[in-house]
Amino acid sequence: MPDEVARDPEFEQLQKSAQDFLLKQDAILKMAQDAMSEAQTRMKSYYDKNRLAQDFKPGDMVLLDGRNLDIRHKGFSQAKQLAPRFIGPYPVVKQVHHDSYELKLSKGLKLHPVFHTSLLKPYRSDESRSQNVHKVILNDGSEGQLVREVIGHRRRKKKLQYRIWWLGEPREDATWDP
Repeated sequence: MPDEVARDPEFEQLQKSAQDFLLKQDAILKMAQDAMSEAQTRMKSYYDKNRLAQDFKPGDMVLLDGRNLDIRHKGFSQAKQLAPRFIGPYPVVKQVHHDSYELKLSKGLKLHPVFHTSLLKPYRSDESRSQNVHKVILNDGSEGQLVREVIGHRRRKKKLQYRIWWLGEPREDATWDP
């Protein structure tokens, strides 16, 4: 019986149609793959045209883009609009991948230390832009510092203490004062 089906002209026509269909589908798939590959190459060239190749060496200072960070990671409890766009500078520890670098972050930042180069910007120190912190002369004649923000409080041995972030100091250097 299978020999009768194999020799049936109607079956042979169906088999030929199925093979033609498979050949057409393979050709369409190949054309689609070629078009996708060509589009991918074209988009890569458009992206690379506007991209800055950045290479950092261990020890280089970089700024970290904070657009996608929670404002608490930036050291601010204020509105996002008032927080700085870049935080840092942080030293580069090592190159993890050709486009990723590990940074030595502050202890207060609870972030993974590896970042893509698109989130990093070289730090250029400019002494003319440094903030001069003026010492304050207190009533008793001694010198003091200006407070930037009171960022916390606690009670120790029945005495209230405040966590003071001093003007001109990094947030992680805040002190507990009565």
